[in-house]
Amino acid sequence: MAGRAGGRRLALETLDLKQVREQLQRALEVERPLLAALRDQVRGFGIHEIGYRQCYAISPVATDGGENRLTFEPLNLEIIRVVDSEGLERFQKILPLSGGTDIFRAAFDRTSQDHSPLLAGFLERLDVNYDELSYFLEAGRGEGDLRAGVRPFRDIVEWAVLLDIAWNPGRKTALVIRDGLLRTKALRKDVIAKLARSFEQAYKEQGSLLVGVAKRSKVLNYLSLGLALEGTFRKKYACFCEVPRDIEREAHPQWRSWLEEATFGILHLAKLVENPDGMVLPVDIPEWLMPRRKEMLEYLAETAKSSFPTVGYPEPLIKAHEGAVLHGFEMSILEDLLVEEVVRGQLTEDADRTFEHVAMGRGLLRGGWKEYG
Repeated sequence: MAGRAGGRRLALETLDLKQVREQLQRALEVERPLLAALRDQVRGFGIHEIGYRQCYAISPVATDGGENRLTFEPLNLEIIRVVDSEGLERFQKILPLSGGTDIFRAAFDRTSQDHSPLLAGFLERLDVNYDELSYFLEAGRGEGDLRAGVRPFRDIVEWAVLLDIAWNPGRKTALVIRDGLLRTKALRKDVIAKLARSFEQAYKEQGSLLVGVAKRSKVLNYLSLGLALEGTFRKKYACFCEVPRDIEREAHPQWRSWLEEATFGILHLAKLVENPDGMVLPVDIPEWLMPRRKEMLEYLAETAKSSFPTVGYPEPLIKAHEGAVLHGFEMSILEDLLVEEVVRGQLTEDADRTFEHVAMGRGLLRGGWKEYG
């Protein structure tokens, strides 16, 4: 075609749309019964109305990967922060990504000057040692690079903070909200079982009610069209349903490794506001709290009915995330501190060239804030 570089044709020009339509129709004839079967399953969901109850609710949130990162090539630093919805910083550590995985080990070791009392206490409470904790913290050990282990480390830190709050809630009854479902790949399966028992004991002794809330999940994706076509949650009241385990199996190809070994929550779908078009959230409730699930969901709904900027999403999660992420002003201060530390040990000539390099806008990158909820 004239004017097209190299005379190449667009892929669209090679498509026989009539043939494509016919093939789509034949393929959908095979697939369509799956949707019909899914709609039948969705119709069988028991939808329960919930009201609103007030209760002290608290949530810790860790920053997402890359949000609090400073890069001044070839120097790369990851800032792990966990802040709760009261604005209290529960954990902070700056990781050099080329520092080797012994940095993780030291954080859990009370004999190390770089240890975190929170993480050392986490191992002691669960009665496990570091080598029994996770399969993933040693990933990348041979390369001396922490990147592969940062995500599981962050997840473990968040679990440690959650457990610490559950044992020290500061209230007679507290709803402790996890940012995500009550399942994880970061911990070994026997450690997950010990973690669940500790949360259950914290409930018995301290009254802490644990719940996990996510914005998305494979199960919700799998059910979404069926839910929409059936209008399952288009109610003028807050409501929920329990998701049958057989549907979770259908949605998760790796059922055994994920749901049977890496979780201690029973999955529900909940719309926490009265708006018929309100967002539907996946919610995990521990088995030992199932007799109180309606009460817990009503506590959760109370936190979500006037949340901002997203009505229907628990406000403690939004507040905690806003506190955990370092915004533009804070990151600019950290950038300055980083440059100061880089040049501190340099010769004057090298320091001048480094400052010139930064002034020209080269080399220095950072992660930053994004809207949450």
